[in-house]
Amino acid sequence: MDSSPGLLPDGLPRRRGCYRISWSDALKQGEFYSAPVPCLSPASWKDNQIAGKRWALIGDAAGLADPITGEGIYFAFKSAEIVADTIDRPEQYSTKIWLEIGRELARAAHMYKRFYRGRFFGGDFKKRTVQLSRRSTTLRAILGNLIAGNQSYLELKKKLFFSIPSIGIDLITGRQETKAGFSPRL
Repeated sequence: MDSSPGLLPDGLPRRRGCYRISWSDALKQGEFYSAPVPCLSPASWKDNQIAGKRWALIGDAAGLADPITGEGIYFAFKSAEIVADTIDRPEQYSTKIWLEIGRELARAAHMYKRFYRGRFFGGDFKKRTVQLSRRSTTLRAILGNLIAGNQSYLELKKKLFFSIPSIGIDLITGRQETKAGFSPRL
């Protein structure tokens, strides 16, 4: 073990009492954990029973997780809010879930295969999306709003279509940030 001052036992430099490590070293040395996210297939939405006499499912238990992002916390809270709102009218819970959450997640389920296995501009769709979003403030803002839950999948195609001119300008001019360094909120 190296006991040199300022160095950690494995040779990593110490800086003001903190460990200094590069991102690539962190990725090499880190342990990563994940769990499968329960997401419904497009066909499953039709038969998804989330409520019955004196019971209701919310969040992941109801299959309310985004199949593209894996996000489910928002849908857990939203479904809990809906079950609380319909507690005296339980027959309305499933319908309200479908209208406020289900249609959106069913649309994402239809897009799942294209997103993870599709091709775009001759390359992997995910890779091209990341490459383009690195170069376009407009696209980055749209995707950020999508992940934050402020952009619906139902309106995504239309939003992207009408943003083509702005995305094109970003790509041609190299516009990546506003003067303040923030992406615009679209």
